[in-house]
Amino acid sequence: MPSIPSLHEQKCTRCGSKLIDPEWDERVNAREVQYLWRCWNCNNEFAGPSKQLWPRPVLFGSPG
Repeated sequence: MPSIPSLHEQKCTRCGSKLIDPEWDERVNAREVQYLWRCWNCNNEFAGPSKQLWPRPVLFGSPG
């Protein structure tokens, strides 16, 4: 059976098991979220890298 891709995919820092969804998320600032991961295999908990919610806007053309 093929695996289902996820927007959040991380590996456990202790045992290397694949983690699908974060246990908790917390907003760092207006554009970034920090994720807390928990491995069900070895009970390891760790904070993953923060991710930007959206890229900076791109402006086209010049004013005037």
